[in-house]
Amino acid sequence: MKGIAVVAALAVILSAAVAVAAPAAVSSPAVAGPRATIYFLHGEKLRAMEREVAGEGLEGHIAVLFSGPTAIQRAQGLRTAVPAGTRVRRVWIEKGTVTVDVSRRFEAGGGSLSMQLRLAQLVYTATALAGVDRVRLAIDGTVVGSIGGEGLLVGTPQTRALHARTLAPVHVETPAQGATLTRGAVTVSGSARTRSGKVTVTLTDGDGLIAGERTVRVQPGVRSAFRVTLPFRPQKPGWGAVVVGEQRAEKQVVHRVELPVRVRQSR
Repeated sequence: MKGIAVVAALAVILSAAVAVAAPAAVSSPAVAGPRATIYFLHGEKLRAMEREVAGEGLEGHIAVLFSGPTAIQRAQGLRTAVPAGTRVRRVWIEKGTVTVDVSRRFEAGGGSLSMQLRLAQLVYTATALAGVDRVRLAIDGTVVGSIGGEGLLVGTPQTRALHARTLAPVHVETPAQGATLTRGAVTVSGSARTRSGKVTVTLTDGDGLIAGERTVRVQPGVRSAFRVTLPFRPQKPGWGAVVVGEQRAEKQVVHRVELPVRVRQSR
């Protein structure tokens, strides 16, 4: 049975304004292990990406976001709207709201769409950690009410719901692009806005062969969450894929999303 091909070029690359004083230091949530979910862009939509982080806590996650995609990730189609050279100055958390103090470079260049996208990247990356629900933006130590030349309003603490328009019709949260899958049960979750109310999930192995497949129902016409656990039986390790899309008719899949993932036979 023929599987779904992963981007061929990948294999080549793999080889080769009110001033505020911060309250007393509050520990930011620590990530379990050296990897975290960072949100880059695929086209003009958010894409969850698993990346290694140098240190624990939210500040380290945001620093990785600001560093941009790696060469491999760019070959996989990822990009960022955050200007190169942007720095995170300080992060503090109070009652579920994190204030992220960034350098002024964050609002440099681009129009309103670019501002919306970089802000969405920041909000989704920050709220990926447990205990963080909202994001307040500060630039060079001052909480701001707007950013960019066109004055994108950011005075209200930013939530994921405010930036849901930056999600693709079919959006995958887990596994994130670049995650490692092993033989056994794999849980795929995300959200979708569909006409048919059907989302098909396919897992492929290092040979591009289908190693797991299932269809799940969601509420049609509105963005609805989905979560499905399916058996994963890869025949070969390497770069496989998580492929998710809306099933409109038999063998017709639209809004298809393909996420490269690492495949291993065992943990």
